[in-house]
Amino acid sequence: MYKSKLKRYNDVERAKNILDSSLEKYVKNAKAQDIQYLNEIVSRNASIKFREGSVNEIVADVAVLGDELGDKVLLDLVSEVLRNGRRVRNNGSSK
Repeated sequence: MYKSKLKRYNDVERAKNILDSSLEKYVKNAKAQDIQYLNEIVSRNASIKFREGSVNEIVADVAVLGDELGDKVLLDLVSEVLRNGRRVRNNGSSK
C-alpha cells in the first residue's frame, strides 16, 4: 500500500497508522460495550498489548484464529490490515 501511494503517505509508519486506525477504533468501541471483549474474542495477550497501545498482537492472533474467530467484522478489519482486504483463512493464510 505504501509503495502504491507514495504521495499520500510520508513514510511506512504513517501508512501503518492509517490502516491500524480503523481497527483501533472498532476495538475501542467493542470494549466500551464489553470490557472483556478482547479477552473473550481474541486473547489475553491481545488485550494487554492493546492497553499498551499496540494492535500488533490483535492482528497476529486474529490471523491465526481465522474463520474460527467469533467476530467477523474484526476478522475483516485485520484482513484489510494484512492483505489489503483479502480474507484470512482458518490456517492464517490469505485467499
